[in-house]
Amino acid sequence: MYDCITVGDPTIDTLISIHNAEVRCELEKKDRCVMCIEYGDKIPVDHMVQKTAGNAMNVAIGSRRLGIKTAYYGIVGHDIGGTLIRESLVKEKVDTRYLAFDKKHSTNASTVIGFQGERTILVYHSARVYKLPKFQNTK
Repeated sequence: MYDCITVGDPTIDTLISIHNAEVRCELEKKDRCVMCIEYGDKIPVDHMVQKTAGNAMNVAIGSRRLGIKTAYYGIVGHDIGGTLIRESLVKEKVDTRYLAFDKKHSTNASTVIGFQGERTILVYHSARVYKLPKFQNTK
C-alpha cells in the first residue's frame, strides 16, 4: 500500500541564461514589456542545464525523500525524455508501475530563458489521451 500516488504530466525542462537581449516596454503600459533578440541570429547562452520537472513529479520525489511510500502516474513519450524521466523516478525510489509510455507523441518539454532576473518559458505539451489505471489503495 502506498502513502501517496501523484498524478500529472512530467516534462523535461531546459534552463538557459542569456545576456545578449534587450527589454522594451510600452510607454503607456509599463506592464507590457518584450524581450528582444536579433532575428535569425545565433544567441550565445551563458549557462544551460536540463532537468526533469512537473508538479506531480516534483511532489512524488519530494514525498519519497521525506520517507513517504510513493508511486507516480504520468504519460511520457517513447523517447529520450521519457527515459530520463523514468530514470529520475527510479533513482529517487518512486514506484513507476503507473508510468505510461506513448509511442505516438513525444515527452512534454519546456525551455526557460533567463534574462535579467526574469524568465520566459517556451512550452511544448503533447496531445494525450488519459486512461487512469486502477490504483492501489493509498493511506
